[in-house]
Amino acid sequence: MLDALGISGDIIQGATALAGLIIVFLGNAVAGYSSYDKTQQRAVRDAFHQRAWFGFWGVIIAIATVLLAVLAKWSGSNGLATTAAFFLFGALVWAGVCAWSTAREIK
Repeated sequence: MLDALGISGDIIQGATALAGLIIVFLGNAVAGYSSYDKTQQRAVRDAFHQRAWFGFWGVIIAIATVLLAVLAKWSGSNGLATTAAFFLFGALVWAGVCAWSTAREIK
């Protein structure tokens, strides 16, 4: 049987890397929005605004995962480590949806 507490360090590393990856996604969204001039920005604001908030919440989920895993490791709680593993799975799905939605918008 896999001990979730035993992989909490891996969860911390994975979630930290994922948060960084999603921050790159956010930077890409900001750079894309900034490439338009002021009059064009009004037309594309909603799409970029939605993409930026989606990325923001992905970072929050990844950071929450890190915090849960650190608390699990610190307190020796297998339950918190299991919760962190589920959060990591959710953050991975969230990042996948971010990538899919960005690829879908390219026409």
